[in-house]
Amino acid sequence: MAVSCTDALFKIKQGASSIVTSYNRALTHHNDAESHLQANEIPEAIRDILYELYDIRQMGLEFGGWDPYTYEGPIWWYLENCVSGYDLTMDDMISVMLAATEEEYSYFIGVIDAYRVGLWNKPFESEFYAALARGFAS
Repeated sequence: MAVSCTDALFKIKQGASSIVTSYNRALTHHNDAESHLQANEIPEAIRDILYELYDIRQMGLEFGGWDPYTYEGPIWWYLENCVSGYDLTMDDMISVMLAATEEEYSYFIGVIDAYRVGLWNKPFESEFYAALARGFAS
């Protein structure tokens, strides 16, 4: 079987659905066990507790050992192979700014001004900003 991001995502969704089903079954067995204990039906309560433990155990099995993800499981495989970070460059930011509408850059400038207001009464680290300016001068 070929491994693909779509297949891995499907397995993840399938596993999550199975976990919800197992959780709901465990919750039902838990409630049944409480009812049996209150009615002093000890063997039935023990049976329900064992079923509950089985369902809880099933919840942990949903994401491991699926071919072709035998060791890592589909979640780890998906994160390693299908999710990548985005390398944002200055060129990307400038291109977006140049293509922005008046409403978009007005909003951006408003956010920057709001940051300035937040910093207005804070101590000014002159050595830090002088070093920063020197970095742009070279």
